[in-house]
Amino acid sequence: MEGNIQKGGGSFAQRGRANEEAYFHQKEMEKLAALSKQQENHGPPTSSGEKEKTQQDSQPKK
Repeated sequence: MEGNIQKGGGSFAQRGRANEEAYFHQKEMEKLAALSKQQENHGPPTSSGEKEKTQQDSQPKK
């Protein structure tokens, strides 16, 4: 007789799945919070064309 609770079903399996889902949900929220914080620190994303134009404008003209 194997002791695999997931295959056996019942309340232990349900609780195990619920705990697993809660764990991964929490990890996903932590990743999203870190990404949001990173974006706040770097400002809004710009396209490469805008970035080049900004760099050209800031250089002194000869």
